[in-house]
Amino acid sequence: MAGRQIFSRNDQYRNMFVIEKKQMGNTVAYRVVNLATKEWIEVLPAWGGRINQVALQKNHKIHTLLECCISEREYCEEGIPWYRGAHLFPYPDRVNKGHYVFGDTAYQLPKNKNALPHALHGFVDDKEFNVVQKESHGAYGKIICKYVYEGALTGYPFSFELLIEHSLSPEGYSCVTKVVNTGKGTMPLGDGWHPYIRTGCPAVDLKLQITSDTYYTLDESLIPRGNTAYNPGFLKLMRIGQPGFHVCFGHGGQDQRLRSCIRDEQANLDVVVWQQGGPGGYRFTQFYIPPSGRSLAVEPLTCIPDSFNNGIGLLHLGPGKTQTFYWGIQLKQR
Repeated sequence: MAGRQIFSRNDQYRNMFVIEKKQMGNTVAYRVVNLATKEWIEVLPAWGGRINQVALQKNHKIHTLLECCISEREYCEEGIPWYRGAHLFPYPDRVNKGHYVFGDTAYQLPKNKNALPHALHGFVDDKEFNVVQKESHGAYGKIICKYVYEGALTGYPFSFELLIEHSLSPEGYSCVTKVVNTGKGTMPLGDGWHPYIRTGCPAVDLKLQITSDTYYTLDESLIPRGNTAYNPGFLKLMRIGQPGFHVCFGHGGQDQRLRSCIRDEQANLDVVVWQQGGPGGYRFTQFYIPPSGRSLAVEPLTCIPDSFNNGIGLLHLGPGKTQTFYWGIQLKQR
């Protein structure tokens, strides 16, 4: 098989999952494949440990569910500026003008060209993660990626270690993110992911159902105004219908698996993006339709935009402490 190497291929009756790798230009992509169903996920460790594709089965047909990058050129031209499948850490979304105060000390983060005058989506999305573990069993296959940060940025001098576990099982795709504070002091942080759900129909025609009726209002530069608004429409499946859909919903303190259901009636698909809520979990979900209109970003977040200043959802992690976050994607039968 040109361009691919099989790391483990036991008898498929004993081991349903295998892990493959293939070249994408100068980059290596890793796939976890279910031999029985032909389902698979693709991870790009060298590009921030991001999830590039999730392909799940319904009625014996495989459906790719994410807007992905298929080449290095596409990654540079579209994957980077639109954060396709990216991990957003240590601050998901915007920090107002890149400035914040923590522990009576003022810090200045680098500003993003595509989000001026703000800092956007952290700084690990383009960092190279190392694959530290690969497992394939009868019940699941998984890849664990690791990144070590030693506090090089003056705007974020808090060292940490990140471990990201991407796994595929008969239940679908799941992601576990673990952050360890390796520094000597408490660190501020938020965590999030940026998958774009793409099923084939225009994003405005998708129907959405969520477990929240409260969202945070934003100003013209997408910084929260400090108040919330009430919108119960998406408590039941409702067509999105808005080309500029860009909103952050909060889920309160619900300590449970929260779900966003995205329905494509033309393709007869229900895609579920789930996230573990509760204290210290993904208590917020940001939705966004990019200018192309082809997909819908469904972003599990631990905090709202500009949490480094407004404190809503901001987490404090002490030295030597660990915080773990969970989310995933399923394809439901209708």
